[in-house]
Amino acid sequence: MASASVSWGALTDALGSVATPQITEDADLSERAVDALNRVAGELKRSGKVDAVVIVAPTPRRQPVSTRDVDLVYTGHTHAP
Repeated sequence: MASASVSWGALTDALGSVATPQITEDADLSERAVDALNRVAGELKRSGKVDAVVIVAPTPRRQPVSTRDVDLVYTGHTHAP
């Protein structure tokens, strides 16, 4: 059983349309977010370093997305206190 916690981040596919070029100039936007999440989740699972992969996404899921190596996805977005 894995005992370590691993954290990583992914960029939204819409970043290029909502952020200035100065913010995105060093970002790799060549891979769709869901593909990047699946790739890294699969790598972590195959490595044996994690028991589960949980995604916390600050945007609502508008349509079902295949997350084959992800065990749980929390989504939501609000600007209300």
